[in-house]
Amino acid sequence: VLHQHEDEVNEALHNMQIESVKESKEDFRNFQDFLNELLKEEIELERIAWLDEDALLEFKASFKYDVRLKEHKPEREYDVIKAISALANSPGGGGKLVIGIWKDRKGTGGEPKFIGIEKDGLRKKGGLADTDEWTQLVKKQLVDYTNLDSSEDFLDFNFVTIGNQTFALIDVRNRYPLVETFEWQKEDKKREVKGKVLKDKPMITF
Repeated sequence: VLHQHEDEVNEALHNMQIESVKESKEDFRNFQDFLNELLKEEIELERIAWLDEDALLEFKASFKYDVRLKEHKPEREYDVIKAISALANSPGGGGKLVIGIWKDRKGTGGEPKFIGIEKDGLRKKGGLADTDEWTQLVKKQLVDYTNLDSSEDFLDFNFVTIGNQTFALIDVRNRYPLVETFEWQKEDKKREVKGKVLKDKPMITF
């Protein structure tokens, strides 16, 4: 009997294979969509990391940690506050500051080196950065180093964690009146002069 219906059986098996392939392709597409959604923040961070700095995008290796000296330095905090101020004052309409990625031309040749804000020392149990405490520190220093009373109206803090590293992406909107920043006194170890903001000097607009 089977022999009598050989053509029909073969056709049915062929159709089953085609349907199976279609289902497999559909399952693969669904899985790819799932992965893309699951990893979209990591994918976006990787994309941003390879962009060049410009008037609307800046990178800082950390908030407190000096990657060359391998220690915390107040001047690194000032660098971040200065970058936020410059983006807030930018005629281009604000911008994005990425902290945790080092893109120094001399240090990395322009390629991104993923440092993570864990280097700033504010960690939760388990080792990852305490993003709440870290955010509050940035806001506190922003008020301390500038003419601002608050940062709530022009900054949005977002974080991406990849493995055991956390990266901060700060969206900075334009702000008026302009942000003014205190001048920074550079450290001079020979003269035993510490780095600090000079609150008795005229403020600077970056």
